[in-house]
Amino acid sequence: MLISPGLAARLLGISYPTLRRWILAGRIAARRTPGGRYLIPDGEILRLLASDQLWLNVVRAQALPQRVKLSDALGRGVDVQLLERVGLAIEYDGRVVFRECLDQPVRVIERLLPSLLSLKHGLGFRRDVDAARREVRGFVTLDYAAYELTGYQIPKTLYIYPEDLEGGKRRLRELGFEPSPVSEADVVLLPRFGAIDRYRVHLDSLARGGRSTLDALAIELVRPEMVAVEARYPAEMVRKVVEDLRAMRYGREIAEVGGGQDS
Repeated sequence: MLISPGLAARLLGISYPTLRRWILAGRIAARRTPGGRYLIPDGEILRLLASDQLWLNVVRAQALPQRVKLSDALGRGVDVQLLERVGLAIEYDGRVVFRECLDQPVRVIERLLPSLLSLKHGLGFRRDVDAARREVRGFVTLDYAAYELTGYQIPKTLYIYPEDLEGGKRRLRELGFEPSPVSEADVVLLPRFGAIDRYRVHLDSLARGGRSTLDALAIELVRPEMVAVEARYPAEMVRKVVEDLRAMRYGREIAEVGGGQDS
C-alpha cells in the first residue's frame, strides 16, 4: 500500500516539511509519481513506527490499568500520543483507555501493529452486508472470516480489505450506503497495512479485542495452521472457549491447551 504524505506525517507524528526533509535525506524511502507527488510505502511507516521508543512506551503502559487518568499516564512517562497514533490507546475527557491487546507480550504486539493501524483507519458504512460482499472485491477478515474458520460466534459486521479502497468507497456510496461510525457500522472498509495473508484474521481478531479475542482463541484451538504467533489469554477465557467448542461440532478434536496461556 502506498500512503499519501499527509497521512504518513500524521502516522509518524511529524509535520509535512519534516517528512519532506526525511525523504530528501534518504531517511524514509518514497516513490515519486509522474506528477512529482511523493507516496510512501506502508512498510516504511511500519519500520519507523516500530522503534525502541514505541516498545518502551508499550512496556510503561503495561504497568498501568486499562483505563487511567491522562495525568497518571503522563506521570509514568507514557507517550500517549504515540500509542494513540498506532491504535493502542484512545484519549478522551482527561482519561486514557488502552486496547486489550496491550496486555499481550511485546513479541505479539509487534505482529499486531499492521492490524492496529488498519483498524484505526477503517471506514464504516450502514446497509446490506450481502450487497457489499457482492460489490466490493477484497480480503474478508474478523467476524465473517472467523465464523467461516470456526463457526464459533455469529458475525455482526463485515470487515473487508478492498483491493481498491477508493473504488470500494465510491461503489458503496453509489449503492446508497451511508457513512457510519465504525462502532455502529454494518460494513467496514480497512486500508491495507502490512501483509494481507492467511494469518491476518487471527491477528486482526487479537488487535480488535472484545468479542474478537474469543474468535482469536477459537482459531488457535481449531485452525492452528492459520496462526503465526500464539497469544496469551486469561484462564477463564480459555476454559469458556474450550467448553463451547467441545459442545459444538469439534468434540474431542480440541487438544489440551498448551503453553502461552495464563494458568
